[in-house]
Amino acid sequence: AQVGAEVNVGARISGKLERLLVGVGDRVSKGQIIAEIEKGDLLALVRQREAEAAYIQAKIKAQERQGPQRISLAQAEWEDSLARRKFAQSVAKRLRDLSGQDMVARQDYEEASKELKVTQAQVEVARQKLDLARSDHEESLCQLRAEREKAKASLRQAEVNLSYATIRAPLSGVVASVSTRQGETVAAGRR
Repeated sequence: AQVGAEVNVGARISGKLERLLVGVGDRVSKGQIIAEIEKGDLLALVRQREAEAAYIQAKIKAQERQGPQRISLAQAEWEDSLARRKFAQSVAKRLRDLSGQDMVARQDYEEASKELKVTQAQVEVARQKLDLARSDHEESLCQLRAEREKAKASLRQAEVNLSYATIRAPLSGVVASVSTRQGETVAAGRR
């Protein structure tokens, strides 16, 4: 800085000036804290953002645990429906063969054919449930991860705003004037 250069220092956020640590004629070093704006609301917002990020992280962990369980259950239901269909196919084939030899009532064969159609539909429904469980798990994780990134960004912004409550000397020098008193409310940008 040049001899006689004057630098106006102001607040980047509005709030009550809680502590004014310098007075006219005081020597300051670059980076030295010269004033602090009330931080209560800003700290509360940081804590809220931290809680939101932790909550979303917990939801991700729950999804990572529960999603595969739902997929396993859907997989088991699908495999069960495949086994039922296979059994229904063998019963229907046997009754068809016996029906052709007039060894079983036609109604029994028709009921076995109907049961085969029902089990075929159950296989398709179970397969769709399995596909849905898989895609729902992936989609939920993707959405939760995006929410986590959004929460992290909100937390970072709250932390930055909190850092603005501490006003530091931009360079070394002597305080020439102070236009705000401790306890006054300062507006962002006010010198």
